[in-house]
Amino acid sequence: MRTRVAGVPALKNYYLYIMASKSRTLYTGVTSNLERRVLQHRRKLLPGFTARYNINRLWCTMRWLVKS
Repeated sequence: MRTRVAGVPALKNYYLYIMASKSRTLYTGVTSNLERRVLQHRRKLLPGFTARYNINRLWCTMRWLVKS
């Protein structure tokens, strides 16, 4: 999502996120669309670490803005 303020350059949101499994295995990632990325992990839409270790709980997020 881009945020516009008159006279200020457009800003783009980026998120650092940490997800966990029931057995406390952690995964960290960075994305510009947190909602979509979390759903990809939870629904196991992409093969890999999070699908293999059943990592589906969003534990922590941090957002920052970057000039575009």
